[in-house]
Amino acid sequence: LALTRDERGRLWFGQGWNGGGASRFDPVTGIESMFTKTNGLPDDSVWALEAGSEGTVWIGTGAGLARANGETIQDENRRLGLPAAAVFGLRRDASGTLWISTARGLYAWNGTNTVSITATNGLPDEHVWSSASARDGIIWIGTQSYGLVGYDGKATTVLDKRDGLAG
Repeated sequence: LALTRDERGRLWFGQGWNGGGASRFDPVTGIESMFTKTNGLPDDSVWALEAGSEGTVWIGTGAGLARANGETIQDENRRLGLPAAAVFGLRRDASGTLWISTARGLYAWNGTNTVSITATNGLPDEHVWSSASARDGIIWIGTQSYGLVGYDGKATTVLDKRDGLAG
């Protein structure tokens, strides 16, 4: 289940493999709205949600990234230079950069440019479920097959079962 609250206090949720698109609930008015492929989502499987600025919401689907702005949904894959791939995780860091975890790598969009962390940068597994930034600048990446991968901008470090992780 993906869940976020936008700047207007509305709750957004999606259900991954269950499909159904993204739902928005306004607790003030009691109005629930549904957004699906017919409204512009790349796919009805919603894996991740992240509130943006000015009431926008980023939506990670089984076929890529979209952005909701009011009642409008825009497919953002081409504009941000992302592959047509499932988006499993979204987060904004303290600087406002949007981190996009996909089935084809990790991407960071700073509002102007998109930077990729993929096999080209030494990422051993491009199926990325999530990411987090550490205080020391290392990006920690949760992968499908290689456990936890640290990336410092130059090289990767893999932590897996040999380091005590469960999987």
